Amino acid sequence: MQLEFTEKEMMLSETATLFQKRFEECLPHINKIEWMNAIRAFDVYNVGPNNIVIMTDFSATLNLKAIQTTNSSIDAHAFLHNFVIISNCRHASVQTVNQNGVTELNVLSVNDCDVLQNFGSTMSKGGKMTM
Repeated sequence: MQLEFTEKEMMLSETATLFQKRFEECLPHINKIEWMNAIRAFDVYNVGPNNIVIMTDFSATLNLKAIQTTNSSIDAHAFLHNFVIISNCRHASVQTVNQNGVTELNVLSVNDCDVLQNFGSTMSKGGKMTM
């Protein structure tokens, strides 16, 4: 369901309690995302020159049903499929000057990155894709 903005008067203590509750719900998701990003960075940095890394994200149950369909351009279900392809990994030495004015030599991972995205409608929520 699409979320709609609404106005509501609340005491400051109620607002703080609501934010605390939402924060506690979000924290495990944030930790999971940080862990996934760390593992992804490790994989990307260590991919060999003859290898590729393919990351994909797929969602087929986007519920884009608007509350008011007369003024909405989106009134259906959809799928979103992302492919990120990392290839041709190589390492480059880069000289930088740190905050103390000391020149440092850093090795950076450089690669080619292609992003393919498919977005389209589905017959129903969780239904078969049509492209």
